[in-house]
Amino acid sequence: MTNVLFVCSGNRDRSPTAEQVFRDVPGWDVKSAGTWSDAETRVTKEMLDWADRIFVMERRHLDSVVKMCPSCISKTAVLDIEDEYSRNSARLVGELILKMANIVALDDWVAQRFDLDSRADEVQATTDEKTEYYTEETPSGLWSRALRAIRKKALRKKGI
Repeated sequence: MTNVLFVCSGNRDRSPTAEQVFRDVPGWDVKSAGTWSDAETRVTKEMLDWADRIFVMERRHLDSVVKMCPSCISKTAVLDIEDEYSRNSARLVGELILKMANIVALDDWVAQRFDLDSRADEVQATTDEKTEYYTEETPSGLWSRALRAIRKKALRKKGI
């Protein structure tokens, strides 16, 4: 099991969305926290020690993590996602998937999660309870473009 921690400022929008989106990646145990003193869940040294991988939204979050746990720098990546999204927004979900897919191998999970193999022409989120919030934008939205790009990469890998 890989312990994954997402960190933003207030643990209200970006990191809780990331926790929700990636909680069902096989082999991952996912948590989220914030760096602010009034964060919903404030990041602690224990959380940082628990995590095998840490994904921070901005460079300033990396600075906070390293200040609390200098040795954590080697297991931390900056996603460069600014604080301009609301919780679970389709744009934020798309940005998270796109950024994470460039860092870790998520092609198979994305293809399965969004049933991409059965949607050759158009990417649409499934309608089950877990993914309802992904339908906030039309198929031309950011998250849909991210999924199409990941699908193309997966198909190329399969030789299709």
